[in-house]
Order: sequence, then structure tokens, then C-alpha cells
Amino acid sequence: MKRALIIFGLCSLLNTTETYCQVPTNSYEVAFDQLFAAEAPSYYKGLQTILYEFQEELVSKGLLKNDSYESYWKLLKEVRDDGKIRIEPEFDLDAKVQQLGNGIEKVYLSTKSSVISRKYLNTEHSKDYVFMQQLTELAREGVKVDRPKYVELMMKVYNYEDFKLPLIKLRLMRCIDPKTELNFVVYLGKPTQN
Repeated sequence: MKRALIIFGLCSLLNTTETYCQVPTNSYEVAFDQLFAAEAPSYYKGLQTILYEFQEELVSKGLLKNDSYESYWKLLKEVRDDGKIRIEPEFDLDAKVQQLGNGIEKVYLSTKSSVISRKYLNTEHSKDYVFMQQLTELAREGVKVDRPKYVELMMKVYNYEDFKLPLIKLRLMRCIDPKTELNFVVYLGKPTQN
């Protein structure tokens, strides 16, 4: 309990702008990022290049002031508040990512990934896990999870350090990209048979 209060206190002191820090660590995301870089280096580097190119277009179109976290945070707040993105980027983010192939799927399905998941995929060590739990809870409650709600959840769960990781940054950029449909699957209970 004291540890949680100290972490919450530190999170609020580190950034006086609107920020959230609900999960003590992102151990799962960091471990998976390291595995991803080691097991699929060309995919990993290709994804970083795509994210950089998309970011440059957002800056050139005036959606982002620069590549700073604060600039992204401001844009995320705009999307959260009204759900609109003012400029349609020409860059096709999803098409570029699909051109990379299936390197990420191979990493996700690997034994090493399973070991990382068993060790870290829980509420204490994974922000992705907490994020999916919150999405699932909203779905159970019948809340429509549109782009603004999705962005709001991202802002609650993830912080500056998390957005440095390519897969989380990709999720962030998909929230910003009006061409991207935010599709996700949540588990609501036991499957039934017809």
C-alpha cells in the first residue's frame, strides 16, 4: 500500500500536466520490446522507420508542433475531447505496416514470448494487460468504445516512457490516423455453443 502511494505521488510530481500512472511498471512491454528487436530486427527497424515517417508527415501538416511527447499529448487530448482529426494525412500507416510482413506474429507466437507473458502479463507488470482489462470492462458495461474513449484509456494507462516503445507508439499513431479503424477483440465470458 505504501509503495503504491509513493509511486502515485511520484507520478503526480513528475508531470504537472494532465497525466496518469496506474501501473507500477511496464516490465512486460520492455521485455517484449527487447525480444522483438532481437528476434525480428528487420521488422523492428522497419516499424521504427514507418513511425518516424508518419510522425514527420504529422509535423509537416501542422498536426504536431514537433516530435515531443508534449506535442503528442496535446493532439491526443484534442482527439479525446472531440474525436476529430483536423487534417487527413496522405501517409497510409496501416498499408506500410502490412508491407513489413508477419515478423511480429512470429515473435508473438514464439516460446520466448510465452515465457515473457507468463512472467509479466499481469496487472502489476503490464500496462497492456491493464489496458485490455479496462477495454473489456467497458464492453461488459455496454459502453461504446470509440476513438475518443480509446484515446482516453491510452492516456490513463500509458506514459512518456511507454510511448518510446514502437508497438505502443504504433497504437498511439493509429489513434491519431483517421484512416485507421480501431478494431479490437475483448473476452466477455465463456463461449456458448449453438
